[in-house]
Amino acid sequence: MRLIRSPKVWIPLTLVLLLFTLPAGFILAKNVVSDSGPASSLCSKQAFASGTIVRLDGGKRQSTIREDIGIHDSTQASDPSLAGVNLIVGVNSSTRVFRQQGNECKPAPLSNLKTGQKIKVWSKSGMVLNSYPGRLVDTTDIVIVA
Repeated sequence: MRLIRSPKVWIPLTLVLLLFTLPAGFILAKNVVSDSGPASSLCSKQAFASGTIVRLDGGKRQSTIREDIGIHDSTQASDPSLAGVNLIVGVNSSTRVFRQQGNECKPAPLSNLKTGQKIKVWSKSGMVLNSYPGRLVDTTDIVIVA
């Protein structure tokens, strides 16, 4: 007990504990903040892809709700035989849908997605399957712009 009360022991021990606990606290706090308020900053964040919904293909696949959304981005090339679809966005039960109202994004149900709407899309990995039209399979967020 006498050894622990010595400043030669408790000062280095305290410093070591602080060096390990402070970074862990910052990492945990960052994750909590980023998970609690993404909708407000989502509307101002640059999207991975954007375009107009041309086609909605829904259905049950592999016991998860899945829908493929065909979008047309006028800045990208498209094949006329595909009705203007130049990116297929895969949506599943973990994809979050929002509706932009001014500068804010409000949560919306998946059923709010309709053809003719302009949307912005975010992806976890940002990887598009190498096919034509390209296929985005790990969509995390969709914002209905108009």
